[in-house]
Amino acid sequence: MGCLGAVFVLVAIGAFVWGGMAGKWFEGEATPRFYGGDGDLPFGVEDPTTYLGWISAASLLLAPVLLALSGRAVRAWRRRTGPGRVAADQVWAEGWYCGRCGTVHFTGERAMSLQEFRTRVWSAGGYGDLAVRHPAV
Repeated sequence: MGCLGAVFVLVAIGAFVWGGMAGKWFEGEATPRFYGGDGDLPFGVEDPTTYLGWISAASLLLAPVLLALSGRAVRAWRRRTGPGRVAADQVWAEGWYCGRCGTVHFTGERAMSLQEFRTRVWSAGGYGDLAVRHPAV
C-alpha cells in the first residue's frame, strides 16, 4: 500500500506540473489544443487539461490514506514479531544457506527447504503461524 501511495503522490505532482506547463491554472483564458486531438473527449470537454485538477486532488487525497494504512500494517507486524525477535535471530544465525543446492543446513541435521527454515525460525520467535500465510519463494 505504501508503494501505491507513493505512486499517487507522483501522479498528483505530475498532474500539477502538466497543468502548470499548459498554463491552464495560471491564465484566464482556455489553453490552445496542444495534444493534437480532434476534440472527442468525454462530457464535451475540448481540452484534456480540464481534468488535471481533479486528478491531482484525488491523488492527493488517496496518497495519505494509503500511506497511513501502510504504516499501520507495518506497526501491527512489528508488534506481532518484535517480542520474539531475539530468539528468532539466534536460530537464524545457527543455520547456513547453500546457494548451490538452495537449502539451509544446521550442524548435524538434514538439509531443509527455505519454507521449513522460515517456519523453524518464526516458530522460535513465537509467530510460526505466520509462515503458512507468507511462504518462502
